[in-house]
Amino acid sequence: LALTLSAIGMAAPPSAEAFAAEIAELRRMIPELPENGDPISPLIVAAAHALGVPCRRSRFHPGTHVLGEGRRQTRFDRSAPLSAPTLGAVLSPGKLPTKRFLAGLGIPVLRTRVPTDAADAARHAAELGFPVAIKPIDGTFAQGVVLDVRTPEEARAGFESAARHGTAVMIEPYLDTPDFRATVIGGTVAIVMRRNRPHVTGDGQRTVEALIVAHNAALATGTAAFPAGFPVTIDDDVRLTLAKAGLTLASIPAPGDRVFVRTLPIRALGGYPTEVTGETHPENLRLFERVARVLAMPIAAIDFRAEAVDRPWHGQRMAVLEVNVRPGIGDLHGDRLAERLVALHFPEPAAARLPTVLVVDPEAEANDPAVRAALGDIRGLGFAGPRGLLLDGFPAGDEPAAMAAAHDRIVEDPTLAVALHWTTA
Repeated sequence: LALTLSAIGMAAPPSAEAFAAEIAELRRMIPELPENGDPISPLIVAAAHALGVPCRRSRFHPGTHVLGEGRRQTRFDRSAPLSAPTLGAVLSPGKLPTKRFLAGLGIPVLRTRVPTDAADAARHAAELGFPVAIKPIDGTFAQGVVLDVRTPEEARAGFESAARHGTAVMIEPYLDTPDFRATVIGGTVAIVMRRNRPHVTGDGQRTVEALIVAHNAALATGTAAFPAGFPVTIDDDVRLTLAKAGLTLASIPAPGDRVFVRTLPIRALGGYPTEVTGETHPENLRLFERVARVLAMPIAAIDFRAEAVDRPWHGQRMAVLEVNVRPGIGDLHGDRLAERLVALHFPEPAAARLPTVLVVDPEAEANDPAVRAALGDIRGLGFAGPRGLLLDGFPAGDEPAAMAAAHDRIVEDPTLAVALHWTTA
């Protein structure tokens, strides 16, 4: 498209050499774009290779990968198979619609208010009872989320922060309990993780700030007290978290005192996960699998808070906070989860390949318009011949295509059942 637009309005078409240089530059750039900052797609690609499932980066839908061929394909957007049902995909981006739906089906969720402005947020927070959590309704990656809000002033500031990252703001009671995520694949819990808040441990000599700096340095050498994926960046959330504990960056904790430096346990902010699947009570596992079933999603990551994961959900303070249908699976055992997800869609990897026929014809009979017309009438046929491509009867360019390039075009078409290449020796 970029090349086509660049030629419009020119007095003369650009030279073949100029086009070739432009195409070479695009080819150099494009492979870097889809996976830039994306740790999940490489896991899916590696799992496909390990299982023998054909996998290619899409040429026509940037940022996605095509596993399988033709009608036998499933397209992945990171961990989300795009052939998934739409119910969960429509509900999950909005936290409030998801909560309303789940609540009506007996899933434990928290009471929620939707304020219209900062003053309204302070009023709703007081009615719910402090502390509360304030979030954008449709935010991602914990942006704009403010936890453990304890005063009307904090509620007003929390509203302003959340409003910058979503179309609306929601307020709910804050459960001061451990934070967890259960990932369900194919209707069965694949992993339950406890998501731990980043912390430092006092030695009676160094300040909190110095301890954070030392922790970040230890992460780089693999000698940190816990294996966080990212360092702790000192920001307003860190200062506010410390202030709620009566501390500042200049405080010197006593030897052995654990100081939490964030309220959010997100790995990208310095938190770290630990697996607790084996400790999770069977009734909790059943609850998580029910959530995935009612949303009809092949993969769902359920974020919840609970006093203890080894006790039944109905006997404690516990609530489902949100459900992610395009979750990050790289925090813990990502390779295992990716293989399980790919195997769900391709239980027989060999069957993912498109049947392919090669006709070597010295006279290239496919040049005959009658032959081409007859082939074009065959439903589900991808045909590549001397006069170009036909994809289910639709011409896709008249230029003679190299066999490999033509096959890439054919196998990415989700309507095709067989590939036919008609060529000369």
